[in-house]
Amino acid sequence: MNSCRFHCSSWGAIAFLPPGVVFGQSEEPFHHVTLSAGAGLTTVTGTNTGKLDHGGNLQLNGGYFFNLYVGITGNFMFSDLGITRAELDNLNMSDGGAQVYAVTADPTLGGYLRQTVEFTQPTLARTFILDPWWVYFGPALCRWM
Repeated sequence: MNSCRFHCSSWGAIAFLPPGVVFGQSEEPFHHVTLSAGAGLTTVTGTNTGKLDHGGNLQLNGGYFFNLYVGITGNFMFSDLGITRAELDNLNMSDGGAQVYAVTADPTLGGYLRQTVEFTQPTLARTFILDPWWVYFGPALCRWM
């Protein structure tokens, strides 16, 4: 059991070593301006489910941070949706569409985040391991403490 724990943890450390080495070389400098954009599928839920068709959306965001803890961001969102044939027939219309626009300004105050994961008892886990020293690839039962 201890051998398996050693091999599982050593392979886990090796698997996460290259990203840690690459990203751990230096801290990113502080930037005052932040920009982002996104697009995707808009799904319809709730009371509008049978009335509107799925569509697409676009979101643009930008902000300015005065320091690490205080800033303001602005967001623009646009969604383009269709109207179902049943709803068009119900309204006696031949064609139609729906658009949703949103503009927000969001202040940012603070900046502390702490996350912890704690296991209070030892756990057994079934896993597959690759051990080149013993030339073994297959199932193993590892004890995590």
